[in-house]
Amino acid sequence: MDYRKSYLGIKKDWGKNIHTSIVEKKPIVLLGNRAFARGVIDAGYHGADGYPGTPSTEVIDTLLASSSEISVGWSVNEAVSLGVGLGYAIAGKDALVCMKIPGVFQAADVLVSTAFSKVASGALVIYAASDYAPSSSQYLIDPRYFFHSLYIPVLEPKNHQELYDSAAVAADLSREQHCPVIILASSLLAHSEAQIFTSRPRKVEPQPLIAGDTLQNIPLPPFARKSYDNAVVNRKSRLEAWAESHSVTEYIPGKGKWGLIAVGAASIILQESLDHWKLNPSLLLLGSSIPLPFKKIEFFIKQTQGPCYIIEEGGSYVEEQLKLKGFPVIGKERFPTITEWTPALIDDYFEAYQIIKPRSLTDKPRTPMTSIKRPPSLCPGCPYKAIGSAITSLKNEGRVSRVFGDIGCSSLLCFDRVFDFSLCMGASDSMRQGFVLARPEEKAKTLSIIGDSSECHSGLTASRNNSFRNIPGVKIILDNESVAMTGGQISPTSRKGPSLDLQKVLEAHGIPAVKIDAYDYQLLRQELVKALDSAAQGVFSAIIVKGSCIKNASLKPSQAIRIDWDLCVNCRKCNICPGIIFSPDSKPSITDKCTQCGEGTPVCMQLCPVHAIKWDLQPKEKPGPQLSSQQGFISRHKNKKTFSFPRQLRLAIRGVGGQGNLFIGKVLSRLMQPVYGSDAKIIKGEVHGMAQKGGSVFSTFACGDLHSPIFCKASVDILIAMERSELLYPGFIELLKPGGQIILNNYMILPKKMNHEDYPSLNDILCPVSTYSVKIIDACSISEAYSNTIILGVLSNYKPYDQIHLEDWFNALAYLSPSEKISQYNQYYFIEGKKL
Repeated sequence: MDYRKSYLGIKKDWGKNIHTSIVEKKPIVLLGNRAFARGVIDAGYHGADGYPGTPSTEVIDTLLASSSEISVGWSVNEAVSLGVGLGYAIAGKDALVCMKIPGVFQAADVLVSTAFSKVASGALVIYAASDYAPSSSQYLIDPRYFFHSLYIPVLEPKNHQELYDSAAVAADLSREQHCPVIILASSLLAHSEAQIFTSRPRKVEPQPLIAGDTLQNIPLPPFARKSYDNAVVNRKSRLEAWAESHSVTEYIPGKGKWGLIAVGAASIILQESLDHWKLNPSLLLLGSSIPLPFKKIEFFIKQTQGPCYIIEEGGSYVEEQLKLKGFPVIGKERFPTITEWTPALIDDYFEAYQIIKPRSLTDKPRTPMTSIKRPPSLCPGCPYKAIGSAITSLKNEGRVSRVFGDIGCSSLLCFDRVFDFSLCMGASDSMRQGFVLARPEEKAKTLSIIGDSSECHSGLTASRNNSFRNIPGVKIILDNESVAMTGGQISPTSRKGPSLDLQKVLEAHGIPAVKIDAYDYQLLRQELVKALDSAAQGVFSAIIVKGSCIKNASLKPSQAIRIDWDLCVNCRKCNICPGIIFSPDSKPSITDKCTQCGEGTPVCMQLCPVHAIKWDLQPKEKPGPQLSSQQGFISRHKNKKTFSFPRQLRLAIRGVGGQGNLFIGKVLSRLMQPVYGSDAKIIKGEVHGMAQKGGSVFSTFACGDLHSPIFCKASVDILIAMERSELLYPGFIELLKPGGQIILNNYMILPKKMNHEDYPSLNDILCPVSTYSVKIIDACSISEAYSNTIILGVLSNYKPYDQIHLEDWFNALAYLSPSEKISQYNQYYFIEGKKL
């Protein structure tokens, strides 16, 4: 077989062998997860299930919102979800199951048994999203070693188009081979946006049920051995043949006697760096890692006739497999800790192997000395704040010595030193149990904390173990009726669906349980003391702290709170929330972020020892913008201009969670697609996860002839800092190309418990960028809520954005505005920014 011809023939269409390549629709810019969801719909899946877990959550969210033809739902955990998906496949229907990598191991028992069964005639596809940074997970483990032992195929899409196509590719492969197929999706693709082309939707008829002796469907030892042998002998060889013949491998011939093999999403990072350095080696880009196309790889290495390097996310799985075959590849020998590649790391790699010349110290990224740490925090008005304050006070008094935490929004309590240990979902109380068994004298001073979704996910098993083992102590369940950390999906306790009453569930297990208002600080503290006293008498009990996630709660729009500075003694006991800021003289002030604690009494008001925080009985309504005053300005900007845009355009934005950073990129994506046309790439990158919770948020936007949402050093045209200290974030300034420009919003968001004197001055911030053009604005003095739109208005004065017609900007803003009123406000504040 002439592999060179095969490579050149498959370069254009990753999924052409299986999924129709007839493009009927216009190009569309979508988040990677949403692009995959669209692929699932177009590929004709019948069912989808999952458990929320960043960075995979948006797949099921999208399917729930956009398709009535697919049966879609959330399950209580990944193991259950995988069982549900297998049930669909047994019924002859194609099913998708979504999870992040920790969920793969939570569902491992079901997955292992499924991998060696032949009970399903329909497809079973598992979308497992990795997070090798990590941004929102505790796992850096490479699951491919585990998947390899199951003899099931693993696809690793290289870009957003392949992510869309992979839904059909995986379904057909699963049906043909009667085994589950893994789509290992990089968080780089899952949480960035790019332009894709959709294909003609297809309809897949349900398959007939598998006939035969049903006894063969029972995993008894003799049948298990037979199934395993079949997978090793027969399925393995069939999958290897598929890997050699299918178009998931892309060959790009280059110049010079050296080559690079890249796996999955690492391909676009590599291509971005190669373009930046104007390097042109031969490339072999792999879209699957299990099984590997060894014949194609062997041919590539022989053709290269020189050193061959391998770039992959996660561990060194592919590198190790190739070395076992005797292939002379160079991998991560000098960089064993890299799990997620960036262009900066590729630069280091190229320099280490003398692919590029050693850079001088002035060329290498520098870290400004004045950059500040900005840990994520609970949202303003979060129902977890009162219980966190109560536990902290009891720790200070010596009543509580150890607190075991869990995964989710409650994990952010660690930054307030509320809990001391955390491991994984559902493990908080089992750790507490072991600790108390080892140190029984601590039984009345030890707590566990868990969220409602985590309790339903896997925490209830530990609760049952308490009934079984009778281990005294206190378990606190924070019930906000949602899976809040991943975007507010419903949990089993949500009032939006058939609500599960955790109090009744625990009491049915013989566990005393009380339900307390999450915003009643004094009652929470009293019940905690009472429960600890009961633990001293050998009793295990639970406290359910009930309060809706502030994003779903009913707010009090007609009320506001204020601080009476005549009474305030600057004790800082109210310093628990981003809704309060402190001036240099330690005077607290209420910010626009304050939610008045939603459905409850403001916690800061309850904590104030001198009652200086009060309801404002006559709150001042902020005047809305005078929209009509802008018409004269608009009429002066109606001349259509001829577009003349550069081959590549890049923009990078830093801000703080809650400032609307991501909205800027969404508007630009909507705006620039018709400007650059369908042949150009539109790419938008963003950080999801805990960064959204008041931490640093980084996003990128690019269009033109490029590859990656993560940029090379010295390649960005404009930097935007929505909060002034974010300009100093390590590596941010280094992105700016010579002659690049900076838009700096002179707005300060002081991290909680940080002193004003520790925050960098404006001069400190401007010092590292003294050689660049910096535009300093104060968007938040015009409107804090619409500061992102104001910044867009400022940006519209910069080349080449100044060529875009005003109506086009307004159309993009209107498309992304949830109401006509907000659309009008966005237009008004856009013009206010343009005036700057």
